[in-house]
Amino acid sequence: MSNTAVAETGAAAGPPRRSRQRSLEELGPHYKWIALSNTTLGMLIATINSSIVLIALPDIFKGINVNPL
Repeated sequence: MSNTAVAETGAAAGPPRRSRQRSLEELGPHYKWIALSNTTLGMLIATINSSIVLIALPDIFKGINVNPL
């Protein structure tokens, strides 16, 4: 099998894939702030959600006629 046969049966020709490091360099330093913002927002939403559940637990227990103690 010759080199041309390998090239013809190999992967489709096209632009080479960029490495992850190169794509991060193209984004610049702002991707770190985006990641930090997403993480912070996720933690805020999780905290608010747990607070809502803790505040609502007494009413939930009354609604299903369960004594938590």
